[in-house]
Amino acid sequence: MIFGLIKEDMSNILIVDDDSGIRKGIKLALIKDGYIIEEAKTGPEALNIISKKYFNLIISDLRLPGLDGIALLEKIKDNHPSTIVIMITAYGTLETAMEAGKKGAYDFIEKNFTIEELKFKVNKALESQKIQNENIRLREDKKYLQNQLEGKYNFNNMIGDHPSMRRVFNLMEKVIEDGEVTVLIRGESGTGKEIAARTIHYQGYRKNRPFIAVDCASLPANLLESELFGHEKGAFTDAHSQKLGKFEIASEGTIFLDEIGDMSIELQAKLLRTLQEREFYRLGGTKPVKFKARVISATSTNIEKDIIENKFRQDLYYRLNVISIPLPPLREKKEDIPSLVSYFLNILSLEKGKNMTITKNALDILQKHDWPGNVRELKNVIEQVFVLTDKNNIMPEDLPDYIIFPKASSWNYFNSIEEGKNYKTIIKEIEKDLIGQYLKKYDYNISLTAKTMGVSREMLHKKLKEYKEQIKR
Repeated sequence: MIFGLIKEDMSNILIVDDDSGIRKGIKLALIKDGYIIEEAKTGPEALNIISKKYFNLIISDLRLPGLDGIALLEKIKDNHPSTIVIMITAYGTLETAMEAGKKGAYDFIEKNFTIEELKFKVNKALESQKIQNENIRLREDKKYLQNQLEGKYNFNNMIGDHPSMRRVFNLMEKVIEDGEVTVLIRGESGTGKEIAARTIHYQGYRKNRPFIAVDCASLPANLLESELFGHEKGAFTDAHSQKLGKFEIASEGTIFLDEIGDMSIELQAKLLRTLQEREFYRLGGTKPVKFKARVISATSTNIEKDIIENKFRQDLYYRLNVISIPLPPLREKKEDIPSLVSYFLNILSLEKGKNMTITKNALDILQKHDWPGNVRELKNVIEQVFVLTDKNNIMPEDLPDYIIFPKASSWNYFNSIEEGKNYKTIIKEIEKDLIGQYLKKYDYNISLTAKTMGVSREMLHKKLKEYKEQIKR
């Protein structure tokens, strides 16, 4: 490829002057530095050359026969605004040079210039152009990423026509329109709580400000406090410098507190004060820090039960639960599975450049599964099948074994349950058995098991701790 022969830092420079001696002198001075140099004697000749080729920099005399330097400058800036122009001026023409500056000239240099002065101005001009182009690129990248985020987190990407999902969308529209109200998103692991939170953020007026997510279940209380509120230098043994907390980084955007139900009761008190006063103190700090971020929290636990058991503060619950958005588990809206599968397949087709559909028989099997990992589990199953299947049409045999041949279906449990067992007890037994089967299938690899189930490592550890000795190798 011919472009591979040209250095990225090479710049095209055009010298426009009716004096051949000046053109030759400038060319000799600059060509040694690796620049690609061309020459023109007049303004019309210069215009003809730049109509066929892009030049990073044009060095032009102000006084040219026919079309003078100012007129040439105007035409260059009209047709090639990113090209930098340095004007060569005669002694005593400062007013003309100032006029050239107003017309868009980057700089000017008097005719009695030295080689060092010329090189300095050329290098400075091209460095300025480089920075300007980089800034433009960064702005475009930011715009592209923003469009991507806005596209990713819109209602078209939250799939569901079940009545429970329509209620969710209705609530989300109201909190997006309000822009300030505190929101608590509730639902089992894998139902899409963070996606809902991001959608609320990126569809509202705060979309150009930060969205900061904090997983309250993944950090111990002391580290979580520092993560949320930051610390001053010397606040504790390893605090070698000041650290800004997530509330401060969120600024006027959104802070998303995931799995808020797992926060320690001591830290809940500090969070409550923060929400009440709209300010907080960094660890070891003496000055309050204001925050204006919107607070969206989420939980997969039964907070009302935790309140009764004194595991969660009731006053904090009221602060967080101004608007509650309940996300239904997938087993309660199986009618949405075909739409979800179609959506995941379309996304994967775009990402991986391979079109794939699914047969009705395979879809029927997916709709019979209970999906303990909810939408996240379904997404992971579709992605797994998409990668491993060579055909363009997903057949029943392409699905994971545990989906095709469930060893512990809800129907089996229904036929064998002891009289008097309530629904929650039965669900726990099904969940415990399924987790045990997952672990055996993946040789007790926690990371792989969690990924396949469509749950987080933290959630799987939490379940293993809950069932303790009931799940054995």
